[in-house]
Amino acid sequence: MTTDRKLLCSALIYGALALAGCASVPAGESDLYFGFTRVDPETRTQTPASWLVVRDGKIARVGNGALPAGNYRQRHDMTGLYGMPGLIDAHAHLVAGPYVIKAANGAVTIDIAAADKYTRFNAAIALAFGITTLRNPGGSTEAAARYDTMRASGAWIGPQALHAGRVIEPPPMSGQSIAYPKGRTEWDAEAARQAAAAMTYFKLDRSLTAAVLEEGVRAA
Repeated sequence: MTTDRKLLCSALIYGALALAGCASVPAGESDLYFGFTRVDPETRTQTPASWLVVRDGKIARVGNGALPAGNYRQRHDMTGLYGMPGLIDAHAHLVAGPYVIKAANGAVTIDIAAADKYTRFNAAIALAFGITTLRNPGGSTEAAARYDTMRASGAWIGPQALHAGRVIEPPPMSGQSIAYPKGRTEWDAEAARQAAAAMTYFKLDRSLTAAVLEEGVRAA
């Protein structure tokens, strides 16, 4: 495992599904994780000396006590840690960095910065706290698509993400994380760009007028 994967896998609290995400298991090979205390939120129980087997990137078996026999690609001693079902964050701006405020010619603009360093930090924090799936409610379309590509390649680790791309919002918001189409041609082009980048949602900000919202819904 790479250094960053070891670091996240050794977090005190993380999802049992996140355990599977800490290793890229080739098809037909299994990893064994053992020694952790399994937390079951439904029954409100804790089971010490638990183990799980990850095969083909999915949890194949779960138990406790004596370890299951078998030839494993890797054996991960997780003694002293906890495992629980992966959490879902329904409002996590994965690709959002700090707000950037600029003034020029008497006009103020506000953007939301986007860069790899912000995306990777946000993903690492989410995973370390046991979040294995999140809903990203808007931000840079390009940064969101890059996250999906890098995560799928195994170069980055983090939760599965369902994205909205650039937020549709009027001035003073503007920049790489914001779009404000005017006219049907621009609306259709923006919707097509986000769809081509595999965005799941089309974010229409609450500050839009009823007429603009109607056009946005049509384009989406």
